[in-house]
Amino acid sequence: MFSNYGIKHQTVVEHQNRQSLQVIDHPPVTEGVVYMRTIYVGRKPVHSYVAAVLRAMQDGDREVEIIARGNAMRTAIDAAEICRRRNGKIAGMLPEEMVNNGVEISTEELEVDGSTRVLSSIKILLEGIGEMPEDSEE
Repeated sequence: MFSNYGIKHQTVVEHQNRQSLQVIDHPPVTEGVVYMRTIYVGRKPVHSYVAAVLRAMQDGDREVEIIARGNAMRTAIDAAEICRRRNGKIAGMLPEEMVNNGVEISTEELEVDGSTRVLSSIKILLEGIGEMPEDSEE
């Protein structure tokens, strides 16, 4: 399920003076494929992941997938629901409407110390529809 860890495509841009190089990361060019921001949930507090969804939306990624395994699934579900309901200060800055575009659940078998361990996983797809609220800093 999680087969595309850490794969990045890079373009090296050489500046005119040829003394420095700049590396620009971008996804491979594939026609008709939509790339989504992926947030992997672990042991941090739930609002850390709500803030990660907010950062993704502010960067222009209106579709986000939240992925978690094992005990972190509870945190992933809480983060998705807080975002969907736009509950709290951080989530209140999300787009006007947050839609749950689906939930995928699966099981993975891991080899640990010579024995097989079964681990559940979840993928939650969120989409932000509408405009982002204006920052009201006073």
